[in-house]
Amino acid sequence: MWSVSIPEVFCGTTGGMYLVELYAQVRRSVFVEGLSEREAAKRFGLARETVRKMLRYSTPPGYQRRKPVRRPKLSTRSRTSRQSHGSATGKVSFRSR
Repeated sequence: MWSVSIPEVFCGTTGGMYLVELYAQVRRSVFVEGLSEREAAKRFGLARETVRKMLRYSTPPGYQRRKPVRRPKLSTRSRTSRQSHGSATGKVSFRSR
């Protein structure tokens, strides 16, 4: 019987992604050795849904962003308005009453 310890299974300490080797071990035990999904989940200490996903994909699918990263747009207008209202350091002088 195989036993997989936690440091071998996870990629990184806080990740949660499984290593490619674990994918291969799970797939081999189900497809070649004829182990059921439930028995493989018990053997490797995984949820049955995780085993199903590992059988569906030969390698971990990875992370992909749904939307592109928003980056702030700096225009020349913000620089000129700062210079016209105050000094280059951004200080504004107030009128005395």
